[in-house]
Order: sequence, then C-alpha cells, then structure tokens
Amino acid sequence: MQVAMSQMKQQLDSIKQEITGLQDRLEVVSIEAITDPLTGLMNRKGFMTAVEKAVAEFGHPDSPLSLLILDIDYFKKINDSYGHSVGDKVIQVVANAITKYTER
Repeated sequence: MQVAMSQMKQQLDSIKQEITGLQDRLEVVSIEAITDPLTGLMNRKGFMTAVEKAVAEFGHPDSPLSLLILDIDYFKKINDSYGHSVGDKVIQVVANAITKYTER
C-alpha cells in the first residue's frame, strides 16, 4: 500500500510539473499570438483587443484616452531603393521611438 501511494505521489508530481510547463508555454504562445516579431509591438489582433479594453475602461468623457496612428511616408521607396532588410531596420527604429516616447 505504501509503495502504491509513493508511486501515485510521484505520478501526481510529474503531472503537476507537466501542467506547469504547459501553462508556461500557453502564456508564451498567447503573447506571441498578439505580438509582431519584428518590432515587439502588438499586431492587429493585440491592437484590437487593447482598443476594446481601453474603450471599455476609459469610455466616459472624463477619462483621458489617446490613440496614435502612424504612417511612414514613402516607406515603399525605402524598401525599393535599399532593400527589405533596411526597411525592417527603419520599422524597428520607428517602433523603438514609439515605445520610448509613449506610455503603455
């Protein structure tokens, strides 16, 4: 009986570790699902979720709510002239500036 209980405890501990690992992986995958890998900023799905949450939270007239929409002028020309790797760098620089100078 004691051996059986010991084995069951070991199995339970193993299952708990597996569940913890799966929960950790789910958290990582959930973040990856709403994050742009190039910039680290939210992708469209993350953006829409954040907007819905912000509107629900700050949706009355006395609450401040701002939305920044940015377009990099002539970005296609950058890609066409210097290549996509330089274009990616430009996007990263802009994303870093947005992150640095805005509050999340």
